[in-house]
Amino acid sequence: MQRGSRLVLPFWAVGHLRIRATLATLLATLLATLPCCLSPTLPLPPPDAPTSVTEDTSTTAKPDGTRRWLVRGASTPGSIVLIRNAATGRIFGVEDLNHDGRYTLAVEAETCNVAEVWELFGDVTSERTSFLVAPTVNGEVDDTSCSGE
Repeated sequence: MQRGSRLVLPFWAVGHLRIRATLATLLATLLATLPCCLSPTLPLPPPDAPTSVTEDTSTTAKPDGTRRWLVRGASTPGSIVLIRNAATGRIFGVEDLNHDGRYTLAVEAETCNVAEVWELFGDVTSERTSFLVAPTVNGEVDDTSCSGE
């Protein structure tokens, strides 16, 4: 070829090159998004029972015996922790905005009410873990608090 001359392709070759470029772009887009579609959504494990349940001494008990309790525990970082008092059906919740995997939640309940704790993370909900709303000592429910002694 001489300098300044152009390569002239037949009309059918130009269309063929455009189709190949379009297919290459589509394939690159598909491959870039494929890994997120293939990764399975793992179930969110149920949270452990709270590590600490203490009566909130800054408040007084209501006439019906309901008290405010501070419930503390570990969670999936960034999740929403929910606690349901089984006796009343009331649900209390808090979001882990610090992403540190810890929560403190004020819950209204009578001593020894059964409660459930679970987590929400995105579209995934964990199973529930039951526990007694009663004072804890080293993470264990105080034996005398629910026995009537």
